[in-house]
Amino acid sequence: MAGLEPCAHGDRHSGDGRVHGWSDPFPRSRRRSLTMQAPTSVSVLALRERSGLHLLILGLFLLASSLAHATPGAAHVAGPTSRGALPTDITPVTIAEGRNIFHGVGNCYQCHGKNGTGTFWAPALNDAEHVHLVSASFDEIENRIRTGVPKPKRHLAAMPPLGGADLTESQLRAVAAYVFSIDRSHSRGELGATR
Repeated sequence: MAGLEPCAHGDRHSGDGRVHGWSDPFPRSRRRSLTMQAPTSVSVLALRERSGLHLLILGLFLLASSLAHATPGAAHVAGPTSRGALPTDITPVTIAEGRNIFHGVGNCYQCHGKNGTGTFWAPALNDAEHVHLVSASFDEIENRIRTGVPKPKRHLAAMPPLGGADLTESQLRAVAAYVFSIDRSHSRGELGATR
């Protein structure tokens, strides 16, 4: 490089340039750190490499936590629950309508996952970990959907009343019937019946 003065790092960037003795702090090299001691493994890593390492660790943690919630069948209830029956006005047609609302205008599936299997944002609607849903009666499920969940214990997002959707009373009952049937069918191994 004609016309340029050598910097403190030297021609080969090894920290032995002509003015390295006057540099404060001293230039870093692979043989010595800023304190003139042998560098630690962390100080040899560039800032970019350390950021990448942090992102890798964070990514692995998020992957592990999402896999823990996404494992099918891992936390399903072993047998039918004793939470009562559906009201007599709820029919298979009502449950099918609730499924369509759950996956459609209600947007419930975006947080609770397809068929209520859960996501990173919201719990599965059929696992033993969330007993408040698994053992809930139809009226309790309907009320939970109506009022929402302001402070979830384990998931990131709060559930607004009606899930943030503009549901009528009959649509609310249909979704509650579908959520009730999700757990009922999972606990008996009949999920295909509600699809």
